[in-house]
Amino acid sequence: MNLQNQKFGYIACDKCGFTEFYRDFGKDRGWKTVLDVLGN
Repeated sequence: MNLQNQKFGYIACDKCGFTEFYRDFGKDRGWKTVLDVLGN
């Protein structure tokens, strides 16, 4: 998989250092992905 042509975002926890990466499909879908990750 070539990551250079893909856009990824991330969210990180300052307390524990956990980082979650997700594919950035655009402003709206990217934030929905983050909210889905946080909700689980």
